[in-house]
Amino acid sequence: MTPTPTVNHPATTFLTTPTASPTHRPTPPTPPTMTTLDQNAAEDLFPERFQPVALLLAFFLPGLGHWYLGLRRRARLIALGVLGLFACGLLTAGIDAVDSGQFYMPASTTSPPIITPVDREMVGIIGTLFVGPVAIAVDQLHQRRFKVLAESYLGGRPVLIRRNAKPFEIRDPATGLAIAVREPITDNPIEFKDPATGTKRLSTLADRPPNVPSLGRMREIGGLFTCLAGMLNLIAMVDAAWGRKRSTDPDARRR
Repeated sequence: MTPTPTVNHPATTFLTTPTASPTHRPTPPTPPTMTTLDQNAAEDLFPERFQPVALLLAFFLPGLGHWYLGLRRRARLIALGVLGLFACGLLTAGIDAVDSGQFYMPASTTSPPIITPVDREMVGIIGTLFVGPVAIAVDQLHQRRFKVLAESYLGGRPVLIRRNAKPFEIRDPATGLAIAVREPITDNPIEFKDPATGTKRLSTLADRPPNVPSLGRMREIGGLFTCLAGMLNLIAMVDAAWGRKRSTDPDARRR
């Protein structure tokens, strides 16, 4: 008799799993340390308090206050935004974008001091001055190199006024006084004393005012850009004054 072969059916096949040793216990995960937790820089920040040094540095140069606090990325963005907006104002309206207005001075050293009347330009320069020494230097350059001194009257008193040169005037480099070189109405050349050589000569087309002010909307837009730059830096100054100084720990999180 032929033996019947044995067939292993899948239904009769059972899988067995190894049983865990009664002495085996899974190792618990290691709790994360404080240096590996993202605490939003809570550990690498000093307590928040008033920072006078950061406030002065932020006024001295936009972004420098945050650089002092250790916020390097924010400092670069502030400097780029404030100085870039200020530069756009200068490119739009020229140096006339930063103008503190007309100033009256005594005609002689023995005359009493004069209070300059406040005009619209002097009010607008307040916001621009928050850009810091950069704006102050540009305004002083404008006042002392691109404007002229002319005789005028204020309240019946003879005074000197610092103003923009008219199209028929030039500036004396030594004294800053205005010198007429053409007829105001006909624009015909006239004879004048050349401040460079000290001799009289007839004016030419090369005798031009030190600066031709930008007019219309371009000057307003340029002044608006510089004023907005100052207001933006004022916000950055307040943020730096009450900011948090980062520690020098190399493991501190940077942002």
